[in-house]
Amino acid sequence: MKQILSPAVFFALAVTGCVTAPADTALSKAEEAQMATIKGSAGYRERIALLPGAVMNVSLSDISRADAPAEMLAEQTIDLTDRSVPVDFTLNVDPASLKANMRYAVRAEIRGTAGQLMWTTDTVQLIDPQAIDQTLPPIMLVKVPAAKPDEAPAPVSLIGTNWRVDDIDGAGVLDNSNTTLMFGSDGRVHGVAGCNSYTGTYTLADSALSFGPLAVTRKACVPALADQEAKFLALIESVVHVQIAETGILTLTTADGRTLRAAS
Repeated sequence: MKQILSPAVFFALAVTGCVTAPADTALSKAEEAQMATIKGSAGYRERIALLPGAVMNVSLSDISRADAPAEMLAEQTIDLTDRSVPVDFTLNVDPASLKANMRYAVRAEIRGTAGQLMWTTDTVQLIDPQAIDQTLPPIMLVKVPAAKPDEAPAPVSLIGTNWRVDDIDGAGVLDNSNTTLMFGSDGRVHGVAGCNSYTGTYTLADSALSFGPLAVTRKACVPALADQEAKFLALIESVVHVQIAETGILTLTTADGRTLRAAS
């Protein structure tokens, strides 16, 4: 038996068949408009030409969590073929992922065609997590000495190395705790004390080392980690001597003989 559709039903079906899904491009543009934008430039002071095929990597990471590795939030890789420094970069990040009470840093590095690290940042460039659009001061990179074949590796440098503490005055450290030091070439030091982040100044003359006043965040910590953090901060404020062994182990010593040990 043939069924005859009424005009109203036929019209409704025809209209339904003509409906199209929204274009993906419109959604992408809307999402892009909602992103926070971080712009800047990165380069180095030396007049050294870039090797063909070199690439620059610029990244934004959350460095505020003491109990976890830095989380990368945005990244841009730039082909440096036929280019010279400084190089402009733009990082786009979801503003919802940036919290006002957290710390976020931009770092940059240049690698050769074989992936070897040639230039890198040794200072922290923080961003304003509440700004939708911001332009950072120029980021300066420092040269990484090239390893020579058939030679012993160069001694680890105090400056520019991310030192991870593995012993505080002979008592070790808590499992999975993250206590670090990073000495910049600008006379500043920063890192994670265990639960909170810190920053300050240092003075180095041969093997004599001393720290200036430290600014420390004030997050609540679990008791065991808070106790370790207090011991770490008290010790480094009294440091008078630094030594780096051939094995790459860093030892800081106070005037009364207390020690702190860290590895790169």
